[in-house]
Amino acid sequence: MNQFPKTLLFLMTFSIFFALLQVYLKAEKKSKTNPAAFETFSPILREDHESIPDFVKRYRTHSFAVWENSYSSKNKPDHTKTK
Repeated sequence: MNQFPKTLLFLMTFSIFFALLQVYLKAEKKSKTNPAAFETFSPILREDHESIPDFVKRYRTHSFAVWENSYSSKNKPDHTKTK
């Protein structure tokens, strides 16, 4: 391969890399300016005095509540239908 096609290929690859880097930086900037999107997630931690079975019950209750809230009213699955 001649020097010209190699240089052209290198410049095209380099420009694509910079374009993807700019997209990544813009997305990162948007996520930093809108921290409310990440405030909805709160980890469930086991307290020192809490027994493991009690923690599992509390975790299960919370996870099902989060799962139910993740569906909007129109997207809720209909479990009454039979196959």
